[in-house]
Amino acid sequence: MDRRKIAVDWAESSRPLRILDIGCGEGLACGQLLKLHPGWQIMGIDAVESEVEKAKGLTPNAVFVHAPFPGLPEDFPLPEGGFDCVMLTEVIEHLPNPGIALEEIHSLLCPGGTVIISTPNAISLMNQARHYFQRIGKRIKRINAEPIDIITQNGHLTSFDVFTLARLLKYCGFKVEKYQFSSWTTKLYPPFQDTIIIKARRVGMDEVEVEETQM
Repeated sequence: MDRRKIAVDWAESSRPLRILDIGCGEGLACGQLLKLHPGWQIMGIDAVESEVEKAKGLTPNAVFVHAPFPGLPEDFPLPEGGFDCVMLTEVIEHLPNPGIALEEIHSLLCPGGTVIISTPNAISLMNQARHYFQRIGKRIKRINAEPIDIITQNGHLTSFDVFTLARLLKYCGFKVEKYQFSSWTTKLYPPFQDTIIIKARRVGMDEVEVEETQM
């Protein structure tokens, strides 16, 4: 199943009114949500200005902003009370400091708000095959020769399996409520599929500790 469709379905099921799509690209997810719920407040941000301009043309009823993340400017147009849901699809693996990004998302969400993340699965069959068949030394030389793009971060800088992502979310003040695996290439045992999709709720650190002791 398409990871974007899963993220949109999960955002819809939580019945939010204010959604922020970080790394929105051309705004496809924002457009899907507005078709389902025309009255919702949908905002997308992206670090690539050309993508934001495309999104504005494709989905004029949403708000799109060219902005870096993490590190949103102080005058960023936040809705009153924050967002009910933040979507981060195929973005977190490009960020040099994913923990800082999740802490900023925590501050953008209203109490009890949710974050929906999709990211490549570090232990997927595809990733294991890639490491098995490629020449690692040759690949490292190519990485050393790559230009550093501080805006788009074209290469993956971090990788997660479902456990490390859940642990990072907990560390940043979230509790995982739902997870799923998705694959373009295989229907094997889910933890070996290509993509992880996680939905987590914003909680206080004291709530995380209490819930952990009760498990």
